[in-house]
Amino acid sequence: MVFGATYACPSCRLRMARRDACPKCGGAVASLSDPSTRAAAAGGRAALPVASLAIGAATTALAAIGVARDMTALAASAGAVGLALAALVAWRDRRRTGAAQPLRVYAPEADEEGTTPDEVVGIARRATVAIESPLGGESCLAFGLRGAAVGGEVDDADGGDFDVVVSGGGVVMVSLEHAVLLPMDGDEPRTLPSGEEHRLESFLRERGLAASAPLTLAESRLGEGDTVRVVGRVRGAAVVAEGSKPRSRVLAGEPDAPLVVTVVARARA
Repeated sequence: MVFGATYACPSCRLRMARRDACPKCGGAVASLSDPSTRAAAAGGRAALPVASLAIGAATTALAAIGVARDMTALAASAGAVGLALAALVAWRDRRRTGAAQPLRVYAPEADEEGTTPDEVVGIARRATVAIESPLGGESCLAFGLRGAAVGGEVDDADGGDFDVVVSGGGVVMVSLEHAVLLPMDGDEPRTLPSGEEHRLESFLRERGLAASAPLTLAESRLGEGDTVRVVGRVRGAAVVAEGSKPRSRVLAGEPDAPLVVTVVARARA
């Protein structure tokens, strides 16, 4: 489940975290916060193409000339040909666009650098914000949703940066800018009861998806006090946050080598 997958390449039908270019075609990607990007990602049918209009206009003009010359048969034929050509071109364009394919989430797994990543295991602790999971309504540091919505695949996560307290009391800061959250066993998709879609309206809209039935989703959570494994890259020097212990390390990911967060065990109640 990818954090921040709110950018898209409409031509490849891919949704992804912020990056400079589409990993598949190399084309430009744009934020789904832009209504025009959402419209393109939705794959709506284009209006009657310029070519159709041009053909129709030309043949209509020919018909008008025919009428002006009292060439009734020629005018009628030209008008019929124009309509037929316009319909043909429109049909061709509809075939090209067709029904839009669902948006898929791009989640790279391989580390292109081919080097061994860093790994920490410890207790998750709030560093920035605690949020509420949308389905369970429970306080957490991060959550993930998997399943299907109208418009495409859901394989997303949200949350704030958090700390991991490791053995010996050391603290590692975890940056979720380029990261994925792996589901725990037992987090199985379920169909939301009718009327609950509105709880996910903002979350789905930011990802170019519709908050309308049916929604079939599984929710995963990372709670404060859970034991967590984080695999990524140590970045920079020690970070000192005002009013807290110095963080000895910062773990982060890259667009093609995301940080991997796994909940190992739940905190004891």
